[in-house]
Amino acid sequence: MYRVWYDESTWAPIRAQLRSDFNAFDELTRAQFISDAIALRERGSLPWSRVIEFASYLSKETEFAPHYAFKSVRDQLMSAFKNTADTPKINKYIQRTFETAYDIGWANNTDWTMAALATLATNGMCKTALPECLEKTKTLFEQFLTNCQYSTTGTGLCNSEVRPDVRRTQYCYGLAQTPTGHELVNRLYEWFKTNSHYFHRDADNLLNAMACTTDDDKMNSFISDIVEGKYPESALHMVAVHDTTDHVLWNYFKLNTEQVIYGVPSFNSYMTAAVGTWNQAENIKEMDDFIAGIELSGDNLAVINELKKNIQQNIDWLAKNRDEIMTAIEQELQ
Repeated sequence: MYRVWYDESTWAPIRAQLRSDFNAFDELTRAQFISDAIALRERGSLPWSRVIEFASYLSKETEFAPHYAFKSVRDQLMSAFKNTADTPKINKYIQRTFETAYDIGWANNTDWTMAALATLATNGMCKTALPECLEKTKTLFEQFLTNCQYSTTGTGLCNSEVRPDVRRTQYCYGLAQTPTGHELVNRLYEWFKTNSHYFHRDADNLLNAMACTTDDDKMNSFISDIVEGKYPESALHMVAVHDTTDHVLWNYFKLNTEQVIYGVPSFNSYMTAAVGTWNQAENIKEMDDFIAGIELSGDNLAVINELKKNIQQNIDWLAKNRDEIMTAIEQELQ
């Protein structure tokens, strides 16, 4: 739903004000401008450029509400363009929207909105491979390995110098660069499962970190444990989100077909995580070629057919929107 319709004559002075002094509007009004533009874009009433141009203003924004309003756009762009030739420009665009927010992301803030913004900004910058962010998380993770290696009480004390709102980023991108930390991360995750029945935040952060590993053997072992029920089904989504190749879960399925079919997670959950963001015609052919050589039940074939429809929708969406989006993004990056 949108609140206000902005035609070009109405929007022009708002655009100018956002770019010159956005504090003339309070933060909730700024967030509403973004939400309205997104809603109108979704119904086809506005061009993509109206949404993409918010980067110029967001690059200076330091409040949570506007950045949260724009989160759906960032997520959609990263998912829709995943593993395409446009990914580097998409990453640069997203980094631009976080420029100022990231500068305060690692600072000590007690306000919950600033903490929430820190989570968005640090994760967004590391996910798009900003070197400065990756270096920061590597350093913080190495400190975590040193300080927590003998911990028998979880992470609360040994990792207290890192605020809870940025630990997800610390663990994930730190472990991705330091595979030797996997054993400690897993041990502390198991501690939370056994000893912390009410506070699950850092347990989820540690679980997510194991989905970030870049070590092939450790990743395959992690997927095997998910399939066997050692880790929750939600970990499949975590693996998919952090898989830059878009094929880790699919390749595991090809090598361990029966284990996946008869595993604890539903076939639908596994395969949706494995191929849900595929967006190329050759992906459908790849599925067809492999599925033709194995036996699947009628229900599992129905899952495959629905996923093929979803992939085709992804292909069609890119064909319809790609040029308009990239033209607007290239303009913003100039």
